Amino acid sequence: MGENGMKKRNNLTKENGFTLTELMAVTIILGILAAIAIGSFRQSVERAKFSEGLRAAQEVAGSLDRYYYDHPGTYGTAIDFNKLDVSLTNSGDCNASNTLCTKVKNFEISIHQDNNIPYVVAYREKVGSANYQIWATPDLNRRQTGTGMGNKAQMLIKYSDLCYSNSGNKKDICNVMGYTQQCDYAIPEGVYWCK
Repeated sequence: MGENGMKKRNNLTKENGFTLTELMAVTIILGILAAIAIGSFRQSVERAKFSEGLRAAQEVAGSLDRYYYDHPGTYGTAIDFNKLDVSLTNSGDCNASNTLCTKVKNFEISIHQDNNIPYVVAYREKVGSANYQIWATPDLNRRQTGTGMGNKAQMLIKYSDLCYSNSGNKKDICNVMGYTQQCDYAIPEGVYWCK
C-alpha cells in the first residue's frame, strides 16, 4: 500500500462518521418531537376520559327522565340510584357519604337539585392538575318554566349539558371538547361553558 492507499483510507474514515454537532442536533430534534407527541397523547387520553364522563352523566340524566315519566308527580323529588334503571360499568361507592352518588372509573357521578330542578354532575378530580365537571340535565327540565328561579336553575332548564373547569385557562378541556360559549347566566362558583 503506498501513501496513496493510506490517504484514501483516511478520507474514507472521515466521511463515514457523524460529528458530535450532528448527533446533538438530531437528539434535540427527536426530543422536541417526543415532547409534542407525549402532549398530544395525554390530551387524547383526557378527551377519551371526558367522553366517558359525559356518557355516564347523560346516561343517569336519561334514567331520571324515564323515572319521572314512569312516576308522574315526582318531578324534583329526591331519589337514589337504586330506583333508577341505570347500569354504570365499574361503578362503586363515592368518597362522600352521599346516597345519590356512584363512582365510575374516572368520575364521581352524583344527582343534585336546584329549586327542584334535577341535574347530574360527573366530577373529575385530577391530582396535580385542574379539576373539571360535566353537568347533564334531564330532557324533562327543558319543559319546565318558572318565575323567581335562581340563575343556576334557569341555566339547568336551558342547556342539556355544560362543562365547568377551575383551570382558569381558555384552552382547558372544556374548550377543547367543544364547550366554547360562556353560559348566559352568571353563577358565583365560576364560569360554565356551553355548546
